Amino acid sequence: MTAGVNFQTLLRGQFSGVTDRPDRAGGLPAGLAGPSLGEVTPLLSNLSRASAVPVLSALREIHRGYVEADRLIGSICITGPIKLQMPVVERACAVTKGADRAEMLRFACQFTEFGGWVFQDAADLVCAMRWTDRALDYALELGDQRVIAYTLMRKAMIATESGDPARGLGIANSALVYKDALTPRLRAVILRQRSYSNAVLGEVIASARDADEAVIEAVAGERQGEQDRAPYCTPVYAAMEAGASWVLLGHPKTALPILEKSRAEWLDHTQVRDYALCVSRLAMAYAAAGDLEQACAAAGEVVVLAQGLGSRRVVGQIDLLYRRLARWRQDPAVAGTRKGLKVLVDSFKPEREAG
Repeated sequence: MTAGVNFQTLLRGQFSGVTDRPDRAGGLPAGLAGPSLGEVTPLLSNLSRASAVPVLSALREIHRGYVEADRLIGSICITGPIKLQMPVVERACAVTKGADRAEMLRFACQFTEFGGWVFQDAADLVCAMRWTDRALDYALELGDQRVIAYTLMRKAMIATESGDPARGLGIANSALVYKDALTPRLRAVILRQRSYSNAVLGEVIASARDADEAVIEAVAGERQGEQDRAPYCTPVYAAMEAGASWVLLGHPKTALPILEKSRAEWLDHTQVRDYALCVSRLAMAYAAAGDLEQACAAAGEVVVLAQGLGSRRVVGQIDLLYRRLARWRQDPAVAGTRKGLKVLVDSFKPEREAG
């Protein structure tokens, strides 16, 4: 066994001394003093059927902490520890048999799918798809239609963001094959993704139809008694995503009242990143509609929100907003706003991160 490294060290993730500045690869934060993948590999052979169950229990606690951290501060500070723990989850799944296997598969699917999301938020779409594919393998073995459908939705999202919306649309359609077995919230989140894929493809009618149905399902989801993978898909969230689709479709004036209503009704203050996305999309809609005063006001709010987030997803929206405002760069108010946006975007560039 590698000296000074054990499973307890690995599972804790060594968060002491973490800074909010990621390394060049977007992995371990610069101040993180933890084990490397090379140190982890020899430990995996020591993980047996007997030890897999307690490791699963420990990882569940850590996973809950990761989910909370991701909601509040974004993904960048947890990509490194998650990357180290992925092989542990894979090994635990490989050695678990019998009555414990279904439970292990369910957690492995959840952990690897969440890892896929974290890397997506960190703008590493190749790694995001890799882990989401692994999550789908576990989901298919588990045979749970709801888990399969949700994981397919995640694949559709990554495919669309990777520049292949037609593939994303096809995967979203395959997720809706399980429509009758899903909770309202799960139907909502898949319809929301299909709306987004259709919007990228320029399919106005199909995107609008899916967005409307997603909001209806999200409203029904408030009354559902069952737990699922999409507790975040509230009516406010679904409406915000509908507004984003209208911005993509080139109809900012349709998007504006939807996004304004979402911002006004956003009550879950633990969903910091999603609220930042809502306000950034609102700023984009105002800019596209030519309302510079409101665009700059919303942009200022986004800059404040994004300074506490390690989310390249949000920064990507800010970069788009910076570019959208370029045509009014001579306007003093716009010039000041763009300067603030540029400083934030530049702070996430690899050269700065390597610092």
